[in-house]
This record gives sequence, structure tokens and C-alpha cells, in this order.
Amino acid sequence: MALYYGAVEYPIAEMDEWTITVTTDSEPSESFGDEWHENEPTLRTWTGSFSGRLDLTDTTGQAYIQNIILGNVAAVTGRFHVNGTSYYLGDLYISTEALAAAVSGLVTGSFDFQGTGALTYNAA
Repeated sequence: MALYYGAVEYPIAEMDEWTITVTTDSEPSESFGDEWHENEPTLRTWTGSFSGRLDLTDTTGQAYIQNIILGNVAAVTGRFHVNGTSYYLGDLYISTEALAAAVSGLVTGSFDFQGTGALTYNAA
């Protein structure tokens, strides 16, 4: 996975999992005489997270995430690869950073984000 700010790509090292959740709101659309509730889809939103091992030697991607968390960068574009050529793409804000460390393990990080605008899929 990678984050983009403008045309600059920031691949994020050591991230090994991502999740995207798309939600569609709906509004009731039934009328007098209907026996069942009917709903029409309205606005959509997407959120997600990514996680992996903290890598302080990653001076691009993970360093860039730190700049986002510290408020130095606004919305960025996320690219979430499904395979070598296909990916989801959309603008997002990183909302949460959680780090964890154990005596016998590596430091891990998880990051939550909120999408803004449309999420697209490129099946190259």
C-alpha cells in the first residue's frame, strides 16, 4: 500500500494488512398501502485501517504517516493493492494511530482512516 500527496508516492514499508469498509445510507421510500418497508440508497462513505510493524528506518512512508498524525499534512490519497496491478484508490484522512510493544516482540502500529469523496477501483 502507498499514500500519495499530490504526485509524490510514499510507499509504506512493513504494512501487512488493510481493511476498507464501504457503507451506503438509505432513506425510507414506502407509500400508503405498502405492506413492507422500502428503502432507497442515498449517500455512501468509506472508512478503513491498515497495520503492520513499525519501521523507523522507513524514511518515506512511515515518516510521512508521522507528519500526517502531527497535523503537517491534510488529506492524502491512499492506494490499496489487491494484487500486482489492481487497487482501490481514494482520498483519506488518517484519524487514529495506535502503537503497541511487547518485551519479546516487535513494535506494531495500526492506523484508522476516514475516506473523503469517492473510492474507486482500478482493475488493470
